[in-house]
Amino acid sequence: MHVYMTNGTLPFLIQLEDKHPNIDFYFMKNSDGILAYYEGSKKKVFASGRSYQTIESDGNIQPIGFVMMDHIPIQSDSKPVFEEQLPKLKRKLLKAPGLYAFRILKQRRQNVYLILSQWDKEASYDAWQEQNSDLFVKKPAYFSNRRFTQAYYIIDEETLNEHRK
Repeated sequence: MHVYMTNGTLPFLIQLEDKHPNIDFYFMKNSDGILAYYEGSKKKVFASGRSYQTIESDGNIQPIGFVMMDHIPIQSDSKPVFEEQLPKLKRKLLKAPGLYAFRILKQRRQNVYLILSQWDKEASYDAWQEQNSDLFVKKPAYFSNRRFTQAYYIIDEETLNEHRK
């Protein structure tokens, strides 16, 4: 499975739904703007954006909730070492109360991994993070740069309908 994301204005991104009715788009917002997300075949519908290969996946993305994205740049020769750690992360995520879905993704043409997790609410993520603070306490040697996180909220159907008018 492939995952695609792009940023833009909500009115522009909503138009993509009209052009591609067979694709389930999810629209997310944070203080930086709006993100469009979809999963699917190898065909990319975004003129510009990011594409990812799915490494691990569980659950279905929901039309509501809180999404955390952890971007982790990895040195190319250290990918196997990093990927050895992924089953431990998956086991911990699967036990998390309030988790709807997660994806462990690798950005195509770059050595950046993305851990996307969707939660019923931000407090569920915070509780899980507090209990699992040992996962990425320090920058491991295989990180090529500093990791960073982005938090989003799924844009609810009511808000989307207001912008469709």
